[in-house]
Amino acid sequence: MWLETRKGKTWFIALRNLNLITSKNRHPI
Repeated sequence: MWLETRKGKTWFIALRNLNLITSKNRHPI
């Protein structure tokens, strides 16, 4: 169960990072 939570958290972080990258590409500073 702990392993499942850790896997889910890692996936969530990766998804969030990907979202940030696409946001930067869409709105370059």
